[in-house]
Amino acid sequence: MANWKKIIVSGSDALLNTLAVSGTLEVDSVVSVDSKINITQLTLTDAATVAWNLNLGSNSKIALGGNRTLSISNISTGDTGVILVLQGAGTTHNLTLPAGSVIIGGGTYTTTTTSGGVDVLGFYYDGVSIYWSIPGGAAGAKGAQGITGAQGITGAGSQGIQGIQGITGPSGTKGTQGITGILPLTGTTTNGVITYDGDGTGTVESSLTFETTQGLYVGGNIQLNDASDTTLSRFSAGIMAVEGKRVPVMDAASSADRIPFYTGANTMSAGSSGFTFDSANKHLVVERLNVGLSAGTNSTDGLIRAENDVIAYATSDKRLKENIRPIPWAVDKVKQINGVYFDWIPLSEEEEKTIHGNKGHDIGVIAQEIEAILPELVTTRDNGYKAVKYDKIVALLIEAIKEQQGEIDELKRKINE
Repeated sequence: MANWKKIIVSGSDALLNTLAVSGTLEVDSVVSVDSKINITQLTLTDAATVAWNLNLGSNSKIALGGNRTLSISNISTGDTGVILVLQGAGTTHNLTLPAGSVIIGGGTYTTTTTSGGVDVLGFYYDGVSIYWSIPGGAAGAKGAQGITGAQGITGAGSQGIQGIQGITGPSGTKGTQGITGILPLTGTTTNGVITYDGDGTGTVESSLTFETTQGLYVGGNIQLNDASDTTLSRFSAGIMAVEGKRVPVMDAASSADRIPFYTGANTMSAGSSGFTFDSANKHLVVERLNVGLSAGTNSTDGLIRAENDVIAYATSDKRLKENIRPIPWAVDKVKQINGVYFDWIPLSEEEEKTIHGNKGHDIGVIAQEIEAILPELVTTRDNGYKAVKYDKIVALLIEAIKEQQGEIDELKRKINE
């Protein structure tokens, strides 16, 4: 390899009219050029990992045929280069920059989404990081705010004088209280309920009694408001009329621990033994629960526990999604997450119902760590505590494995060269 102290291309004391370099040119001092230096543009091969060998050229271009990862080899401290990224016609592909890349001005690189669009990226390598200048970089610093003008004087008229209040007249004399009337009664039933007969008398009804320990007991049918309306069938079994509306009444022979429900015949039934309330343990016992098979949506504010598997599928059809792109820097994100052993802090019985029912030794992740890098996977519940969508972490792990595999494949390729 030749070393020169000085190279002059063209000029009055020209040594060379044309200088062609296919390898490495080392000059210890000065290179003077009157015209220009031509650097051959290198066309990179489109593949899952786009390989850019700087020994073959520092100017390159790549036409994306899919989502790609850029790999740069034979890079040395002080190297610079430019790459032209062509977006496919009618498609939107992503180009992931090499590990150790830093965007000048901050942010991340997102490939142009314009069909057939072009990005021009330049880089400088300082021996540690590859610094990139990309289109749409961080905005410049915001200029200082101008001086606020002085506020004008606000005028305020003086309040008028309040007039004199008139004299309050003397209070009238309170009249005497009237005599309390007496309602004549008929009937002698003990604890009976008095009903007004409309003729100045009242009757103690034997079918309406007041039990001191149980409250009001109605021995027959009851109708409130509008006793003359025979169309309400006020004496039909199991029906109570209130303000002209039919109200179903539950079968009195039903077990006390059953859950009432509407039978569709203007009556209420206590149901079967498969739908009961365990009053001793304060548990609702349902032998079979259909979710989503009838109108309405089932939900709960407490803990749902199953003795057997809970089987479900999550909607993930591509036809329902847009703005699809790989998760960038997946390996770096995974490095910021810790898989940990831990012990649950004991909670009170009420807290176990509203926060969680986990106990003892366990394994998992920390919600705050996940939230710092992927906030989409963390929610803060109404009780103030954070929860993690564990199933969504799988997508991050997939991209991390792919990134690592790309680095492994590149190392294999270098070893085999």
